[in-house]
Amino acid sequence: MTSTAFAADSLPVPLSSKNPDQPLTIIQDHTATGKQLNRPLYIDEFFVAANQGAPTLIIDYAATRATDERGESSVDINLECSPACKIPLNKSVMTIRTEFMGEDALRVDGVAQHLWLTRGIYAFPLNAGTQVWGSLTTGEATHMQTQAIRMRWVYGTPDELRFPGQKTRSDLFLKISGSVLFLLALGWWLLRRN
Repeated sequence: MTSTAFAADSLPVPLSSKNPDQPLTIIQDHTATGKQLNRPLYIDEFFVAANQGAPTLIIDYAATRATDERGESSVDINLECSPACKIPLNKSVMTIRTEFMGEDALRVDGVAQHLWLTRGIYAFPLNAGTQVWGSLTTGEATHMQTQAIRMRWVYGTPDELRFPGQKTRSDLFLKISGSVLFLLALGWWLLRRN
């Protein structure tokens, strides 16, 4: 398999360890931008190291939007292993929706842009000595234009970075739960008042 090396600094997004006493060990770091997005971003072949724990894949996705319409895209994670490994379906596609993205001004290939950003973190329980390779492929984007994808493989537990303004599914759940509890309390109060 031939791997194309892409500049890691093409999308400068920070990455830190959840536990500062245990820094992350970077296995590989590649970014695809521009015309590179029309072909797969290859995962360089590597072997899972002993005593390092499970490798974690971090995908940073950046896009621009021309309208306020809800945008969607995806990144297919095509992971292969030897000996064969079972990859759960929920770790084979990164689904991207603008309502769960943050906004920031970053440089992509040296050009400052207003971007919509999101991050996917996928830990794979692979045994030491397992050979890993594969690729990432971008799906068709609706109501947004993919600008960059940054793929990093690390050992360790990365901190779940939130981009400015980014909402997560748990944030949405908390808002809905809070609204339901408020309505229940209001209903209870109205019933007791009568």
